Formats: sequence, C-alpha cells, structure tokens
Amino acid sequence: QDPNSVEGRWLLAKVAVDMGEAPRAEKEIRKAMELGLSRASGELILVKALLLQGDFDRLLQESSTLPPNISKSDQAAILGLRGQAYIGKGQLDLAQQTLDQAVQIEPASLPALLGMTMLSGSKRQYDVARQWVEKALKVDPASPDAWSVLGDLENAQGHLTEAEKAFDQAVKHRAIPYFEQLKRAQVRIQLKKYQEAAADIKTLRDAGLKNHPYVNYVAGLNDFAQKRYQKALAAFE
Repeated sequence: QDPNSVEGRWLLAKVAVDMGEAPRAEKEIRKAMELGLSRASGELILVKALLLQGDFDRLLQESSTLPPNISKSDQAAILGLRGQAYIGKGQLDLAQQTLDQAVQIEPASLPALLGMTMLSGSKRQYDVARQWVEKALKVDPASPDAWSVLGDLENAQGHLTEAEKAFDQAVKHRAIPYFEQLKRAQVRIQLKKYQEAAADIKTLRDAGLKNHPYVNYVAGLNDFAQKRYQKALAAFE
C-alpha cells in the first residue's frame, strides 16, 4: 500500500536474507536507505546480502568505514563477515586481524565465531575450529550457519555420520536449505546411502533447480557411485 515504507523495505530485506535471496535483499535494503533508513540500521543486512552473493570485493569496499553510531553487536557482526570475506579471498592474515577485533568487541558475535571456525578449519586446525563452532552453537543452538559449518568440519575430518547429522540440523533450521541439502547428499553418497541422496537431489530438482550445475554434479556423483555410467555422464555434461 505504501511503496515508500522504510520499515516495509527493511523487513523485506531481512526476510530475503533469511531466505537466501541475496540480490533482492540488497535491492530492498538499498531502497530503504534511499528512503531514509540510517546506514547504521541497514549496513549489517547489506553486508550479509553481499556475502551471500560471494561478492567479497564489494563487501569489503562497502564496509571499509562504519557509521560512528552503529551498535557494538552490529559492528562485531560486520567485522565477522568481513573476516569471512577475507577467508574467501585467501587473505588469512587480514582475516585473523579482523576476526580478533570482532571477538574483542563482542565475544558472543555469531558471525565472528563462525569466521574463527572457518579460519581455523582452513588452516586444518580442526580441534581449535571445533572449539569455536561449539561456542557459536551455545550462542544460537538453532543457527543453520553454525550447523552447516560444523558439517563442513566433520566432513573435512572424514566423520561422515557426524557430518550428515550436522547437515540434518542445518536443513531443519534453514528457511531454504538448498546448499545444505546438496552437501548432505554428497556425504550420503560417501556413506552409500544412495536412495537418501537421490531424495535430496529430487527435492532440489522439484524446486526448479534441475538445470543447476551443482545439482547435476551431485546427481552425477550418485549415479557414478552406483556404476550407472551413462546417467552419470549425462549429468556431468
């Protein structure tokens, strides 16, 4: 009823982030800012939207200077997301500096704790990574991001059953868990749970992702593991 509703645009952006619709989230939060939302109130959602798009350079540029009136929790969260962007760019020293700063500002910041988990995991410091992700799950036991990171950690260590359980929790708590379903399907293939993996793949195809390269890649892995080579070849192609 009111296209210029600042609160409406802000809420749309929050919902879009939670659903993984990053381009729409960015569009809505930028519109809200144009309509008068303070940068301090919109910056965290914008940074989340850019991270979801994998646009690390724009994320780092947009958040290079933070509003002076931003809350400590949002400041720590944004620094945590900046740290994750540095990890994505392979700049681990900058990631460490940024994440250390985030944890000092807010020790219970979920993005900072997850960033620390990812950083330790990338260095194969798995015991340290586990300590960080356990702290994250204490902060928010229903965090799909924390469960997903734990699944990655278990998978990297070859703990396939534990990885599947972690991805189960991520799927349970994520509004649209497409990525976790694919990662769970890959783990299930390694566990020789081919029917369960096929069920994950079918869910994604039914959701309109039948032509997505990652979906077809995992489908090819499932067929290949069962020696259905022609189907695997078609999926990989």
